[in-house]
Amino acid sequence: MSLNSTIMTRLDEGAPARYSRVRRCGSAALGLLLLLLLVPQSAGADPRGAGAASYLVDARGGEVHLRLLRSEPAADSTVRTAPTELRLWFSQRPELSLTSARISMGNHTVATGRAALRSSEGEGVLVVLPISGRLEDGRHTVAWRTMAPDGHIMNGEFSFTLASSGRAPGI
Repeated sequence: MSLNSTIMTRLDEGAPARYSRVRRCGSAALGLLLLLLLVPQSAGADPRGAGAASYLVDARGGEVHLRLLRSEPAADSTVRTAPTELRLWFSQRPELSLTSARISMGNHTVATGRAALRSSEGEGVLVVLPISGRLEDGRHTVAWRTMAPDGHIMNGEFSFTLASSGRAPGI
């Protein structure tokens, strides 16, 4: 006899309510499993590091997962002046002590300094990381990592191009 048929038999026999709780928990677990299968949560699925699941909201209307809203330099942009700081706007306040980023171009990696909150007009929580090295012309990849208020580690990456000479790299 399977577990489900055992539970159903005991429910039919007027067994204690704890067996009905098992059935309700099983239904809730099945629903959660289906949700996880239907909604990808991979931060790498979106070039800005936010998977579709980051748009889920809880019963109070708040976002469930932290996500990157925008950045400066912006994803897939071309800038004419080398940035001196990386600006990241998140949907929630991240844990600053666990927020970091690195900027790379090929084998060359430039470090960023300690993350700090700054006031921001508009949507999101602004985190600023000073860029401590020199950026060369070319396509740079920014890899960021932080911890959300709920304890989940979130990360992602995006790219931008530096063309300070006025010409696109490779021309």
